[in-house]
Amino acid sequence: MTTKQQNYSDMAHTAGNTVKENQTLWSAIPRFVTLDENLNTALANLDSADKEAKIITTGTTKDKEKAKAQAIAAIIKIAGPACVYALDNNNNALHDHLNVTETTFKKVQDGNLPQLFNSIIEKVKPLAEPLVEFGVVAEDFTGAETKIQVYTDLVNDPRQLITERSTKIESVAFYIDELHQIFYRLDKMMLLFVGTEFYSQYRNARKIVDRGIRKKQEKENKKSE
Repeated sequence: MTTKQQNYSDMAHTAGNTVKENQTLWSAIPRFVTLDENLNTALANLDSADKEAKIITTGTTKDKEKAKAQAIAAIIKIAGPACVYALDNNNNALHDHLNVTETTFKKVQDGNLPQLFNSIIEKVKPLAEPLVEFGVVAEDFTGAETKIQVYTDLVNDPRQLITERSTKIESVAFYIDELHQIFYRLDKMMLLFVGTEFYSQYRNARKIVDRGIRKKQEKENKKSE
């Protein structure tokens, strides 16, 4: 959600709780009952859409980080012994190219990592046979290539993620609009209770608090303590 949408959602939940706490006052009014049901449904749908949008983003990020770590580990497993092979054969250029660590890869942007991964694999694949004596087997190469491809796909093809998250974001906007319509009707129905404590509580709950300003104030208060 945007900050503005979150502000409205917070207000809607607060107002909804106030209505629920005073159910005995309106439970005999059929239209009020249906409005309360509509409000609860819209709030549940809004929370679900927002949660799913966050899960999609978080889940994909975790998948990419996991795939990156696995690709790095697979390459280092081959590159380490290959460095020793290069030194044994007085090939300093090859050694320098293969002399990589986790830190080496962490300094490279995600979009450039697949190219670096593949450049290392291209250097070591022709050495598959002699590297057997160094503990590197054919499965190490195929495993590394598979892991590189998995990571590359996650980096280069985020369209599915964008589509899924966009759909959920659109759903959030839809349910916010639906809540606006529900509260317009609810505000009118609440006029039945003007002059009561219920009405005062409701009007107070309907006030929208800016989360951005509130967070800023909280930070300033902590600094002054």
